Amino acid sequence: MYKETKATTLQGSVIIENQSVVSMYAQKSNRGDLTINVNVQSETLYKANKEECDADIATFKSHAEEL
Repeated sequence: MYKETKATTLQGSVIIENQSVVSMYAQKSNRGDLTINVNVQSETLYKANKEECDADIATFKSHAEEL
């Protein structure tokens, strides 16, 4: 049996001091299911810039919900 699923994706990053601190990925299926993954790549820079990182993550989540 053949099954196919179409999806729309969105990728984003939080960049601080020319380093990727947080990577983000979202996928919305044609059924409307939304999956969002957020990965902290540098805990030290994340903690030092938590307010900025969290604001950027919130912006990404808002954009993902608009997919």
